[in-house]
Amino acid sequence: MSIENQEVGESLQIVVRTREETASLGRDLALAFESGAIVALRGNLGAGKTTLVQAVGKALGIKEVIASPTFTMMNEYHSGRLPVYHFDFYRVMEMCEREGELSLDLIASEFDEISESRRALVFIEWPQYFLVDGSNYLNGIDHLEIQLRPDNSEKADEECRFVTMSAVGATSIQLLNDICRARKF
Repeated sequence: MSIENQEVGESLQIVVRTREETASLGRDLALAFESGAIVALRGNLGAGKTTLVQAVGKALGIKEVIASPTFTMMNEYHSGRLPVYHFDFYRVMEMCEREGELSLDLIASEFDEISESRRALVFIEWPQYFLVDGSNYLNGIDHLEIQLRPDNSEKADEECRFVTMSAVGATSIQLLNDICRARKF
């Protein structure tokens, strides 16, 4: 694993080259999550979003199989150190393309209830489709954003990913600093 940008505060970019390094990143994230947090995961299909959630879940001691909630929109896990709620809005995008704008008011209400406890870890795949009344619901909400991009260069292993973590809000800035300390950057 190597650091592309050592600047701590609002964003950090690292490279994970193997599944083992992704698992290591998941362990470090799990250590930094002392209490609840909201984590928005961005990346194309196959970028490693669910793999990262699985790594964090394993490090938290979750016993259930962590699977992508693509068809259910949300999975929840309660057997680890923190409860984990895993949202996936990919199918919402497909529905919007077929039926026009779609508002997720009911999901937003459940999301608020979960995130207000401050004891739950909430992962959101495809957060750009979490729309309520035409606006992204995460606008103005403190969260950590993680962008995963495969390294498509000829020399790169197929598991190699560029991971950019960006803090949106004071709590997430502190969380990003805790992640940097856990990784000893």
